[in-house]
Amino acid sequence: MIDRFGYAILPSLSPYRINNVTLDTRKMRSDAELTGGSQQIVPYAGAIARVNFATISGKAVLISVKMPDGGIPPMGADVFNGEGTNIGMVGQSGQIYARIAHPSGSLLVRWGKEANQRCRVAYQLDLHTKEPFLYLNKICEKE
Repeated sequence: MIDRFGYAILPSLSPYRINNVTLDTRKMRSDAELTGGSQQIVPYAGAIARVNFATISGKAVLISVKMPDGGIPPMGADVFNGEGTNIGMVGQSGQIYARIAHPSGSLLVRWGKEANQRCRVAYQLDLHTKEPFLYLNKICEKE
């Protein structure tokens, strides 16, 4: 059981041995995603071991992107959020999967270093919807 602050106590770990700690994600909120759900630790006898599980929070969004001329950005193009953090890449058929924390903003899609190898996708989300997943169709405008 994990408390409201994200802490749990595991009293049955074996000291001086590899212990696999895995989180059960079946009851996890839909606006969070684990970047890794399992870790190994080797605690000392009587030790309190801290294990961190990194998460990404935000609404899960699948965006089908087209260029103004009807084409699609190349598969594998990097996708950056408004803070400049790489949050993924363009998949097949110009689809971008992302976790978006802000209700509005834009994503930068870049597939090279040249100015003509990038475009920007503006979005507006309803973060209060009960839907666990949002689908959007957007145009990736050249910068």
